[in-house]
Amino acid sequence: MTNSRVNSHIVRLVTVALLTLGSASYAADPLQPSAVAELKILEPPIVIPALRLGIFDLHPQVSAGVTYDDNIALSATGELADWIWTVTPHLAAIADNTTDGYGTLLTLEYGPSFQTFTQHSRDDTVDHHANLAASWAGAKLSLALTQTFDQTKTGVIEVGQRLQQREYATILTSKYKLGERTSVELNPRLTISETDGLIGSKEYGVDAFLNRLVTSKITGSVGGSYGYIDATDGSIQTYQRALGRVTYALSGKVEAEASAGGEWREFHGDRSATLTPVLGIGGAYRPFEGTTITLEAHRRDEVSAAFSDENYTASGVTLGLFQRVLDRLHVTLTGSYENRDYHPAATGVTAVRNDNIYTGRAGIGANLGRHWTVDIFYQYTKDDTNIPDRRFTDNQFGVVGTWKL
Repeated sequence: MTNSRVNSHIVRLVTVALLTLGSASYAADPLQPSAVAELKILEPPIVIPALRLGIFDLHPQVSAGVTYDDNIALSATGELADWIWTVTPHLAAIADNTTDGYGTLLTLEYGPSFQTFTQHSRDDTVDHHANLAASWAGAKLSLALTQTFDQTKTGVIEVGQRLQQREYATILTSKYKLGERTSVELNPRLTISETDGLIGSKEYGVDAFLNRLVTSKITGSVGGSYGYIDATDGSIQTYQRALGRVTYALSGKVEAEASAGGEWREFHGDRSATLTPVLGIGGAYRPFEGTTITLEAHRRDEVSAAFSDENYTASGVTLGLFQRVLDRLHVTLTGSYENRDYHPAATGVTAVRNDNIYTGRAGIGANLGRHWTVDIFYQYTKDDTNIPDRRFTDNQFGVVGTWKL
C-alpha cells in the first residue's frame, strides 16, 4: 500500500471520527456544526499501513488509563471520590472504493470501554460506542447513512447521580447539484435518548437547505428544520426553524460553519407556542504549523430528562487550543461555559432552575515512537445553579496510554 493511499485512509478515518464524536443527538442538527470536535482528533496522525481483511482496511487501537475523580456522581452533597481504571479496545474497518471523491465509502467502528472503580465496585461498567457510516457520491447526487449507538454510565448534572445513558442516532443525508454553484440538501434524522430512572425521548427531524457557492471559499445556504419530539413523560412538542447558514473553508487554514435563525416551538397542550432565536457555530483556525484554535457556540432548546414537562434553553461557548511542541509533544487547553435556563412545556408547570456550568481542561501528551502515545490531563467542572442542593464542583486528573496500528 503506497503512502498516498495510507494518507487517504487516515484522512477518511479522521473525518468519520469528527462526525461521530461528541453528542450523537446533534450529529446532523444544523445547530451543532461538525467543524469542531475533540482537540485530540486534530493531532497529526502517525502514518502506519493498516491491516487488510477482504475489502476492509483495519485500524485497531487500545487505550488504558487511570483517573482520580473527587466527585464521581457530580453530587452537591455526599461527594464520592475514587480511582477509575479504564481499558478501551477499539477497531475501525474502512472499505474505500472512491476515486477523486466519487464512489462508495463504508466505515464500521466499535469500541467497548471497561471501567473498574477501586472503592465503589457497584459503579463498575462497560460502556459501548458503535458506528456504521456508508456514503455514495456521484457526479450530481450524494447520499450517506450514519447509525450510531452510545451507552455510557456517568454523572448526570441534572440529578447529581451516576446513571446509565443510551443514545441511538440515525442520520440520512442527501445533496443534489442543480448546477456548478447551486445544490439542495434534504437530511432526515432520528434520535432516541434513554437514561435509567429518568425521562427518555424520541426526536424525529428533517433539515432542508438550498446552497449557493458564493466564492471558492464561501457557501451560503437558506433553509429550515421540522422536528417532532415525544417524551416518555411529558407533552409532545413540534418545532419549525427558519435558518441561514454560512460555510467557510480555506484548505489547511480555516474551517468554519455558522447556522442561525428562529425556532417556533409548539406544545400539544394548553401551553402557548414560543418563538426563540437559535444558533450553532463551529470553527477551527490553524494560524501556524502545529497550532489549532477551535471555537464552538450554540443556543438551542432541550427537553429535560429530570423534570416532566420542562425544557431548558442551552446557551454556551467552548474555546480550545492545540499546540504541538518539539515535534513529539503536544499541549491542549479547553474552556467552556453553558447556561441552562429552564422553562415550562405545559400549563400549570413552574420552572425556576437556572444553571451556569463551567469546565476547564488542560493536558499534555507525547508520541512515544510509531505506535504509542501517552496523555496526562486535569479537568475542573463547576455548576453554579440557583438550586443550592444541586451546586457541585468536580476535579479529575489522570493518565492514558494508547497503542495504535
